[in-house]
Amino acid sequence: VSQKNKIGFEVNTLQFFLAYIQQTSGTQLIETWQSLLGLWRDGLQIPSPLVQFHLL
Repeated sequence: VSQKNKIGFEVNTLQFFLAYIQQTSGTQLIETWQSLLGLWRDGLQIPSPLVQFHLL
């Protein structure tokens, strides 16, 4: 997998995650917080400015 494809996948994943958070009710977010936190921690370890921007 090329670096360009890898970055594209990572960015798409984070965009999906952002859309999920924006459209999910507060109750559902509370129930899934541990899983979401794990995704966020993993995202912070990706050395890509685009990925880190989406996490903000």
